[in-house]
This record gives sequence, structure tokens and C-alpha cells, in this order.
Amino acid sequence: MKSGSPKIFILTVLLLGAAAGLIWVILAQFHERDNSRQGGKALQAVPVEVAQIQRGPIALRRTFSGELEALAEFVVAPKVSGRVERVLVNIPDTVKRGQIVAELDNDEYVQAVAQAQADLEVARANLSQAKSALEIAKREFKRTESLLKRGIASDSEFDAANQDRLARQAQLKVAEAQVTKAQSSLETANIRLRYTRVTAGWTGGDEHRVVAERYVDEGQTVAANAPLLLIVELNPIVGVVYVTERDYAHLKPGQLV
Repeated sequence: MKSGSPKIFILTVLLLGAAAGLIWVILAQFHERDNSRQGGKALQAVPVEVAQIQRGPIALRRTFSGELEALAEFVVAPKVSGRVERVLVNIPDTVKRGQIVAELDNDEYVQAVAQAQADLEVARANLSQAKSALEIAKREFKRTESLLKRGIASDSEFDAANQDRLARQAQLKVAEAQVTKAQSSLETANIRLRYTRVTAGWTGGDEHRVVAERYVDEGQTVAANAPLLLIVELNPIVGVVYVTERDYAHLKPGQLV
């Protein structure tokens, strides 16, 4: 064993002892700080509120999102195309059954009515002419028939008179059909003219409903059956609520919501 070994051993023991003492001092200081903090907190007053004890049921409340839906609704649309001159209602105006809610430019349809009226007058004039021609042909047929019986007219003349009478009868039927067609065209033109005044009509329910949506403004050109307004019935109205699956067990029919 070397002579320096005892000295090294003693020096090591002294260093370990010094380190242990230093650690003990540091731990003691931390302990004193913790005690002082805890003592300071214990001295602080804590504010509290006092109330009387109440007894009652516990209510479980939830908030859900949803939307309102009308049981009856329909879209107002024109049956003819044209430029929108006026929209007479807006959101959320009340509309009565059969009320006029919009008007389209009707110049073209007024002209169509005038044209159909003129065609009807021409057809009636042709009908009157056909009736007169048939009357003349009937008289000529009777005269020729009388002459044939007296031996004055020939069979060929009688046949010609008869053919002319039958031809005039056919022309009369054609003229009558033309009048019927012209009347129908006039009625169609009048109907299309009335369609330029768009009405809100529905069956069943209340006499009054409410405008929920408006799709067009004045000046726009719309096609036939293009939506103008959405009209709904608000009494009754249904609320559709979207409930999470975990809350299904808390729901029951007739529950107050």
C-alpha cells in the first residue's frame, strides 16, 4: 500500500461530509419557505355567499338546433313568359286566396287577342256567305226539280243543281268549323292575356297565407312556370329539432319543449 492512500481516503471522507452538510442546509431552507407560504395562505380570508336551503326537483335542460317547416306551401309561377312589370307582395306579406300577386308585360298578348278577334270576324263573314250560297243552291235545286217533273229540265241539269247544293252544304260546314276554330283561338288568346296577371290560388286550408320567399324583381324576364314567390301556411307550423343520440332516453311523447 502506498503512503499517500490514507491521505486520499481522509480527504474523500471530508468532501463527502461537506457535500452532505450543504444539501441538508438547502433542504432546510426550502422547508422553511414552504411553511411560511402555507402559514401566509392560512391567514387570508376567503369570501363566501350564504343562502337558505331550498328543496325542489332537479330539471335537466338541453338546447338543440332546428328549423320551422310549414305543413302547406306552394310556389307561385306564371303560365306564360314575359317581363315582370310589378310584384305586388313581398316578404312577409299576407296573401288572400285568389289575390293578384304579380303582373307581366301584356302588350304581345293584347295584340294576339286583337288578331284572334279579326280572324273570328273573317270566319263569321265566310259563314254568312256560305249560308247565302247554300240558300241560292237550294232554290235552284227546287226549281230544277220542278222543271224536271214538267219535262222542261234534263237529268243532267238536275244532277248539276243537286251537286251544287251538296257542295254549298259542305262549304257551310267548313265555314262553321272555321268560326268555331276562330272562337277557340280568341278564347285562348284571352286566357293567355289573363295569365299575365299572376294570382295565388290554393285549395283547402285558411283563406290567408304568408309570402316566405321572393325570387324575382321588376324588370326581369321570366319563362313560363318560372318561380316567382313561395307562399306558406303558418297555422299550424312544425318545428323540426335535431336531437343527439345520447339524449334519446330523456324524450317522451307529450313532453313540454
